[in-house]
Amino acid sequence: MSDNSDGNVELVERFIAALDVSDTETMDGMIHDDFYFEMPFAPDLLPRLHVGREKSIAFFKSMDAWWDRANFKDLKVDVIGGDEGRLVATYRSETVYASTGTQYRNSYISLFSVTDGKLSYMKEHFDPIAPIVALGGSVNPPSMPG
Repeated sequence: MSDNSDGNVELVERFIAALDVSDTETMDGMIHDDFYFEMPFAPDLLPRLHVGREKSIAFFKSMDAWWDRANFKDLKVDVIGGDEGRLVATYRSETVYASTGTQYRNSYISLFSVTDGKLSYMKEHFDPIAPIVALGGSVNPPSMPG
């Protein structure tokens, strides 16, 4: 098997760049029909699972209402354990929510799988409290015992 890790790293970098500006037309050409996208720690205001290219693209397109651009920064993509088809990306966002004018910042760790040159899986981890607060909500932790 030939090493395609550089090509897969570039694929993830291009996908994140398209996600940054909600370029769903570009993203659509980069993902498998059976693309599986999950955000396991997303707050209840966001769906946590999107199965299929069409449903995932529809969700990414819906983010246009949240902001003009996520303004991703400090992107780093690495192959996981020498497996060229499994990658991890770390990055952060600095943007403003369109509906509230509130600053939104978050950090992300996303896992990807690449199959036949296309993204087949994405799992995005981020701080679920940040979007709640940026949209005007609050999270009140309990008092610490003792």
